[in-house]
Amino acid sequence: QNGFNLAMEEINAAGGILGKKVVGVIADEVDNMQSAVNAHMLLLSDDSIMGIVGSTYSVYTIAAIPQITEAGVPYIAGGSSSGITDEGSDYVWMVRPTDVYQGQVLADVAIEVLGMQNPAIMYSTQSSLMALQERLVAALQERGIEVDPGNLYGFPEEEQNYAPIFAQIQNSDADGLICLTNVLPASIICQQFEIAGIDLPHMGQTSYSGAVCRENAGSAADGWYSVADWTPEVTEGVAKHFEDAYRAKYGAASDLGAVCAYDGLYLLKAACEIANTTTDREAINNALYEISELEGAISTYTYLGDHNLNTSLYVTRNEDGLAVMIDKITYR
Repeated sequence: QNGFNLAMEEINAAGGILGKKVVGVIADEVDNMQSAVNAHMLLLSDDSIMGIVGSTYSVYTIAAIPQITEAGVPYIAGGSSSGITDEGSDYVWMVRPTDVYQGQVLADVAIEVLGMQNPAIMYSTQSSLMALQERLVAALQERGIEVDPGNLYGFPEEEQNYAPIFAQIQNSDADGLICLTNVLPASIICQQFEIAGIDLPHMGQTSYSGAVCRENAGSAADGWYSVADWTPEVTEGVAKHFEDAYRAKYGAASDLGAVCAYDGLYLLKAACEIANTTTDREAINNALYEISELEGAISTYTYLGDHNLNTSLYVTRNEDGLAVMIDKITYR
């Protein structure tokens, strides 16, 4: 909500979209499936809404895609599962890279930066993260590394005790650890990894660079590498502008949800301007196919034949409570 409001205030201060002020309507998904579906239905039933900046949870978006498509509302998703694009909706777009691209970059960083040749992979069995695990294993295989099935450790999202998994990893021949989870398990995994005293290179996806993980895990998060959609420790361009403005307004570093909403609203603005309308949903949606080299905070957005407009990922390392940017990889 903070990221959306920041973008809305900036846009309105600069004259709005085609001379009209942006008005935001917030629907709270609460963080459970039924409430998320209800929130989507509330917005989709409002004929005055010309676009939706959607959930950062892939499963919530996927559940609502049939209704989004039926309503014909341009929808900017904040999730990363390829299941979103696999649904084939003409109206659902993504600001984050899908797990196809994340898997490829995770594999490259594991091999080239951390020197892994036989990694252990821990992953939540939530559908979107299982899909990412499969993409990562396939990407490693393409690079000549066959992951031993015994080095794959799936666990339910609500798991709290990872000591048995860490004991197995310590007794295995793994030479590194890759973790694929949402943000809440990430902080617990960092803490229990430190307690276990495992001396292996370790990395995760974007959850491990996020503020929720770093703040809750404390010093235990230090040393974790991430292939991240976002880091608040950015150094240039629209990304730095967003982060500076966010900290000035809210007195804290941003998180992934905030930057997804910020970029999502600016994508809808660009589409309205290309279509020269703020009221024709179909024209606004069609204009998203024309997005090219639009610099956002997360990425530079371009339509490249699929509804994932993202083209880049960050590589970060947590140091002294910060997710320090090491590199920005343009993967397509």
